Amino acid sequence: MRLLIVTCCLLLPFYCTAQHKIKLLNGNELPIKTYEIKGDYLNYSKSTDKQGSRHKMFLDRIFSVEDSLLGERLIYQPDTTDTLEYNVADMRMFVEGEKYALKHYRKPLTAVGATAVGAAGVVFLGVYGLVAPFGYVALTNAFTPKPNISLPDAPVFINDQTFIEGYGYRARKMKAKKGFLFGGLGLLLGSGIYILSNQ
Repeated sequence: MRLLIVTCCLLLPFYCTAQHKIKLLNGNELPIKTYEIKGDYLNYSKSTDKQGSRHKMFLDRIFSVEDSLLGERLIYQPDTTDTLEYNVADMRMFVEGEKYALKHYRKPLTAVGATAVGAAGVVFLGVYGLVAPFGYVALTNAFTPKPNISLPDAPVFINDQTFIEGYGYRARKMKAKKGFLFGGLGLLLGSGIYILSNQ
């Protein structure tokens, strides 16, 4: 009886502070406190939420939930009639590639180039220069980034083709987002220069 009481006392803090993790199909991970699957949604709460605060997410955005007590609960269900859709093993590799890109893909020159192109487009082409950032993003996204295999935390499956596809897909989206953001900044700078030079 004493052993049982001591064991319960030791395990109680673990159960109270147990954290789960949502693994999204875009490579992001979201730590959560509690969750419940209802229909097409996952209802969950964060550790920082106030009492009674709940959130809702479509299941089709989620790969799995890492339950601290039950292990991984797979949410992703491929359409078996669609031969182009990834099976579970391939989707796991694709998501791992996206996750690796979110952690490691950094190209500061994208921001510099997009800003310069946006500004130069307006200064030299006037109104027609507004399309310059779109052209810059299209040009840079024609090249798919590859994962860096020399990093210390490079996974053993880094040469897996589906992992590389996931990495490239997420890296291109990150590059495009940064290109549009800083291209817009360049447009503002170029517009200011254009207005001042024509006064």
